[in-house]
Amino acid sequence: MNDKGLKVSKKFQKGTAVIAIVGATIGNTGLLGYDMCFPDSLVGLETGTDEGNRYVELYLRHKKQEIRQESYSSGGQPNIKLEFLNPYPLALPPLPEQREIVHRVERALARLDAAATAHAAAIADLDRLDQSLLAKAFRGDLVAQDPADEPAAELLERLRAGKGGASGLSSAGGLGLVGQAC
Repeated sequence: MNDKGLKVSKKFQKGTAVIAIVGATIGNTGLLGYDMCFPDSLVGLETGTDEGNRYVELYLRHKKQEIRQESYSSGGQPNIKLEFLNPYPLALPPLPEQREIVHRVERALARLDAAATAHAAAIADLDRLDQSLLAKAFRGDLVAQDPADEPAAELLERLRAGKGGASGLSSAGGLGLVGQAC
């Protein structure tokens, strides 16, 4: 931002709680990762302590749907008026209690993140297992093979030639099922 822009903007400090009040991100919250100025579509909330800012951010995140319901549409874009947000009731317990609440919520969020990571890994493992099982099935490795069975290549050739009984393979190599009595 140039000097002219800085003269008409407020600079917010790293750690400030922020809430979006316009557009598709309305009600989304966060903490600033560095000092910055931002447009009037964001509102900064500063309590004076990092723990207080984190508490306020978590509280507003918790109230996101309620805050979104209060938004109105202007030109097709949701908007939260400052007249609604300024007097918004904020449960603000003493700082030691805020610290404990933040600590417990962050611990719970960390467990949720760990569970989500484990779930994603399990899904990936399951996909690999499915592919592995299919590969073994097509190789004939899932059950002990009878040495008296003809090789699969010979069976496929016999089926293609039409000597396989009631069903055979089409010339394209796929199964070409013919009518079969049950």
